[in-house]
Amino acid sequence: MKQRVAQAFAERVKQRNLGPDVQVIYRVVGGMPSQRVKYEVAVDSVGGARVAGSDARVTPTARHASIPPERVDVVDLFEQISAGLHSLMPEGRATFLPDALVGSLTISIDGDEETFYFVPEKEIRRTANKAVAPAIDRALQRLWIIAKDTTDGQKDTKYE
Repeated sequence: MKQRVAQAFAERVKQRNLGPDVQVIYRVVGGMPSQRVKYEVAVDSVGGARVAGSDARVTPTARHASIPPERVDVVDLFEQISAGLHSLMPEGRATFLPDALVGSLTISIDGDEETFYFVPEKEIRRTANKAVAPAIDRALQRLWIIAKDTTDGQKDTKYE
């Protein structure tokens, strides 16, 4: 069943048959208590991006934002994700140290979901044993910037 979600996502992206029922949810959580972060970016082609983020180093409260789809270029983002999804860790293989930052990418189609994991820090993610495909590396970096900009209070940025 889970394998079908990734395949259905790839097919829908290839056909550019997107809509509110095709969604990607990017999450990064973790860190030491005084440096705790929790980012979530939910993206679909109709609603754009809905962002919630908190970073104990920046502000004690969570910040929220909505970004219209034309500022995110959802089609390009989903193409990057589809091209490199295979290089992320499936749920059964993901292991992380305590207090580490943990990244996950959940693909959702018609309510069915599949979650993949990655190392959020780009310097570590690009090492040989943690490497991800270049296309999805770019997508993860774009999503990280969206989350950070919301937490840091940035506005009016185009995330292409």
